[in-house]
Amino acid sequence: MNKKILYIEISTAHTEIISSFVEALIPEYDVVLLLNEKSVSRLSHLAEKIEVRPLNEKNYLNEILEQKKKIQPDLILLNSSQGRKIRDLCLRLLFDRTPIIGIHHNAENIHNSFTQKIIHFKIKKYIVLADFIKHYLEEKLIHSKIKIESFYPLIYPTTSGPKLQLNQKYISIPGVIEQDRRDYLGLIEIIQKHHTSLDPEIQFVLLGNSKNHNGPEVSQLIYKYKLESRFILFEQYVEDHILLQYIEKSKGIMPLLHPGTRWFNQYFETKISGAYSLAFCFDKILFMHQVFEGKDEFKDYGLFYDENNFVEKIKDLFSATAIQKQDKFKLQKQKNKLLYFIKDN
Repeated sequence: MNKKILYIEISTAHTEIISSFVEALIPEYDVVLLLNEKSVSRLSHLAEKIEVRPLNEKNYLNEILEQKKKIQPDLILLNSSQGRKIRDLCLRLLFDRTPIIGIHHNAENIHNSFTQKIIHFKIKKYIVLADFIKHYLEEKLIHSKIKIESFYPLIYPTTSGPKLQLNQKYISIPGVIEQDRRDYLGLIEIIQKHHTSLDPEIQFVLLGNSKNHNGPEVSQLIYKYKLESRFILFEQYVEDHILLQYIEKSKGIMPLLHPGTRWFNQYFETKISGAYSLAFCFDKILFMHQVFEGKDEFKDYGLFYDENNFVEKIKDLFSATAIQKQDKFKLQKQKNKLLYFIKDN
């Protein structure tokens, strides 16, 4: 009989990685996914493979404890393992014998957050989403009993929806339009500078709501420079089926992480951009600032630019051949690594 894993996501965040973890865990484990009720429809396809149970975020603690008692899992896997709610859960389960492994999305907190130090009393093993984050933490935790492993989510949730007619030469930029995260204004300045030298068919697709966050400011600058033909903008939340069709059609994906933006240092050392995961899932080239060129992570997937060689590198992007990816970007490799980490006590 297989051992049971209770896989939990309390919030509506980070659902895009769940399919990859489920595929890596089955059939070796029986997985019950306890998922925020607002996210259940996004992952409805998983109900064919595992049991999916809705979780009310307001009553999360009681519901988790009740489900745990019913399921009697051999292991709890937390899809997000930081913050007050996780702290409270870990304190309630502090003397429970069921081990917990946490997937962590903000590696800095693992070694310098007071709340996380409380969580460490229960969680001794964490999974991060890139090798470079694992290496960063191993240096920081050299004298700690905390164990770290990396895992690349290589399967993106499939969704259904109307088929779009897409014919243009696209470069996609996924994510909420926030200047602190991605340098939209810098990109517009670069395109304005090189506009007449770029292939007129090339368009940059901003896969976020242009009405929220810094979207209005970004849109205003696009119109100021009369660059409307260069960009595709959305005036509402970009549904998954739309996002995925643009990603599949795009020649490359831009993380748009430039030195000088507020969160650049974190993304350079301790966080991944969702753009990375999409590129790894769909075998798309990451069109990135040259500062990332030295990272092994992007040896196969990265094509690197700066402000001066932007046009030349765009040409290279659209003439590039298929990616020859490393073994570590293959699902079986990630599956084997995850299963070993779970079993290794």
